Amino acid sequence: MLSSDRPSATRSRTAIKRAAAAAGADGAATGNVVPLMPSVAIAATALTAAPSSTALPGETDPQHVVDWALAAVAEAERRVAALEARISFLESLSVTDELTGLLNRRGFMTTLERALAAARRGAPGGVLVLCDLDGFKSVNDRFGHAAGDEVLRRVGTLLGGRIRRCDAAARLGGDEFTLLLAGACPAGARRKAETLARAVAEMTAREAPAPVGLSFGAVPFTGGESEADLLKAADMAMYVEKRRRMTGRA
Repeated sequence: MLSSDRPSATRSRTAIKRAAAAAGADGAATGNVVPLMPSVAIAATALTAAPSSTALPGETDPQHVVDWALAAVAEAERRVAALEARISFLESLSVTDELTGLLNRRGFMTTLERALAAARRGAPGGVLVLCDLDGFKSVNDRFGHAAGDEVLRRVGTLLGGRIRRCDAAARLGGDEFTLLLAGACPAGARRKAETLARAVAEMTAREAPAPVGLSFGAVPFTGGESEADLLKAADMAMYVEKRRRMTGRA
């Protein structure tokens, strides 16, 4: 009899081998083949992390040992699934803006890098849209940062909810947002940005303590650009648009 007071990986492997031998002997005696599940072989490894409910049985009965091994494997698989979910959650935090739920700068730069690499391999390019909020500073100054954060949350929700699944939206920091419109043409991207600017103005007029506008700069990419050059070009285009809006020129 095996003692059950000190379960270990070595003893569990021994028990499984004995179960396999016994099962094989039974199969030979009856003329039936008794296959062992491959997952049983990893039960010994799972045992060290398994709870007491899967402790090594104090006997060498083949069926009891196999049942124990399967229970240990199931518990190990459950723990692995929980760990994978936790890792996925932590990884998402590293690329997600906590305030808006959009991508943060790190997440967006990774997405942009992949889009440019795909375009260099022959995939369609697209348009990068950089935008920031006009009048946002006065919301913070007059009504406090809590009110400003609420405006940013609402703008983030609006932008993220009005793009396609193949596109990406991010908050780079402060009141600066960006969109990556995959496969879009410059004219179509501009129409999209203008529609979003109107939506932001209408939404903040209804829901924010003070009206906020949105200025944007849109630049196409084909894969030959670097991430830094593309962002710089979009930034310059955005400030041209901002000056145009401030002076009221069409």
